[in-house]
Formats: sequence, C-alpha cells, structure tokens
Amino acid sequence: STASTPTVAIQSSAASAVCPGVPVTFSVNTSANMGSGPSYQWKLNGTNIQNATTATYVSSALANNDQISLEMTSSLSPVCLTAASAQSSTIATAVSTSTSITSQPAASSACASGSTSFTVTGAGQGTLTYQWQKGGVNVTGNQSATTNVLTLSGVSASDIADYTVDVTGSCGSVTSNTAAFTINPATSITSQPTISPQCVGSNATFTVAGTGHNTLSYQWNFNGSAISGATSATLVESSITSADAGQYSVVVTGGCGSVTSSNAQLTVQPATTIATQPSSVTLCAGNNANFAVTASGAGSLNYQWKLNGSAVPSQGTNSSY
Repeated sequence: STASTPTVAIQSSAASAVCPGVPVTFSVNTSANMGSGPSYQWKLNGTNIQNATTATYVSSALANNDQISLEMTSSLSPVCLTAASAQSSTIATAVSTSTSITSQPAASSACASGSTSFTVTGAGQGTLTYQWQKGGVNVTGNQSATTNVLTLSGVSASDIADYTVDVTGSCGSVTSNTAAFTINPATSITSQPTISPQCVGSNATFTVAGTGHNTLSYQWNFNGSAISGATSATLVESSITSADAGQYSVVVTGGCGSVTSSNAQLTVQPATTIATQPSSVTLCAGNNANFAVTASGAGSLNYQWKLNGSAVPSQGTNSSY
C-alpha cells in the first residue's frame, strides 16, 4: 500500500490586530494521517515553546508580528507514513501599541486674570481621547478639557491646583504626570518713598522697595512727568534748588503689571543769608558800641558774635550785641 503523508493547518482566535496583553488562542484547524493520539509542539518564531504540547496554545505575551507554528507528530506506525510529523504554516499576529504619553504636561503659571495652557502628546491605537482633571476631578465647563491642550483663561486663586490628563485609545488608558498651576505675584510696593525738607544745595534721596514677578523696573516722575534716566529703585537729586521742590513718585513694573507709588513732597528750604551786615563804629573810650545784623533762613536762627575771631561769651548770641 502507499504510505500516507501527515498534514496539519492551524488557526488563530485573532481575526485582526490585538492589544498588548490580550490572550490569543491557537488551535488545529485541520489535520490528516495523525492517528488517534498525536503529539504537539508549538513554536514561537521557529523555536519550541516550553510546555506548549497540547492541541491548543494560548498566549497573552505576544509581540507584534510574532510567528506561531505547530509541529504535529502522528501516532500512526512510521511504516505507514512518508514522514513522522508535519509542520504547519506560521500565523503572524499583529499586536497594536499600548496607549502611551510621549510628552508630559509641564507645570505652568500666569498672572491673575491671565491665561495659561497644559499640553500632552499621546500615542497609541485608534483615535485618542482626552480628559483633563483638576485635583483628581474631571474638568467641566471648559471645551478644551477633552482635547490634548487644556487652556485656562481669566485665572484666579481658585484655579491653583495639580492637573493631570487621562489619554485613552483602543488599547487602554494612561494617566499623565501631575502638572501644577500657580498664580504669579502681582507687582506691589512694600516701602513707599519719603523725604524730609532739604536745604538748597544738598542732595535729596528717594528710595522705593517693590516685589512681584520677574525682574522689576522703575521710572521716577517729578510732578507727574518722567525724569529722564531715573530708572533704578533709588533716585538722587543732587545740589537741589527751589526748582526741584515738588512731588516725586515712581512707577514700579513687573511681570504682572505696574503700580505707582504715593507722592513724596520735596520741600526745599532756603539757605541762611544776611540781609543787613553789622556796621563799623568809632567811639570814645568808655562809650557803648552797638552792633546789629538782619538775617533770614529756614527754622530758628542762632547767632554767635565774635571779637577778633573768638566767640563773645554771655550776651553774644542775639541778633544784636
């Protein structure tokens, strides 16, 4: 009689691409000349799979394009066969990529009433969907909360929180890292400029202290008009005259707006002057000599008469002597 040839064909439960971790079952579809008690050896990419020796093989650890085949050995007498076993064709399994995040959202900040955004980049099978969360709760009332870019407008203290996003595709969901949102501090003045009355010819110094977001800049004003070059926290007006008397203020600008200081009023006091000088007199010995001076200046005037360069004691401290 003519010897028979064993044959085997296998089939897979995966009719299309599967997601990672999904079990796929391989089994005998048809076989011939195998007898009543054949043996089985399943193979992965041509290599025997340990303990895969039954009529079916199930795997949830397949990688994309892994090749599964079966070597089936007949239980019939070798004298009746052209070969002891048959090798099936291979079945390649398409395994899709899991949903993943390739670019995480980053922490963000903005000035009060400003706007900011968080961005995520996802990858995976099928059309990806997004759901942003604030403090673990879905963001609602914001159309951008279901896109890959969450935009916050008109921000206030109530928006300060940790934000995450769930990215979902055909092969599962993944949650992003946390991205914090903070409000940048508004520009403010912590110490206002002040000045006391100054004398003509002296230097007048004004100082302001401010705080805010980013580097602060300054612009000093005199009677409401900008002073050219006066752009530091301290303003020094040198050798002042009566023309320098007036109101001084400063505009402090930071990343979150500008604020104007209160006015510091500079009063320039006149220099002490003598309007009427004492006159020389010639008298006979024993007579009284009277000297007088007329002077003006800021505050109470003090006098000290001198004789030959030395202070006159006692009554020599009045406007007349």
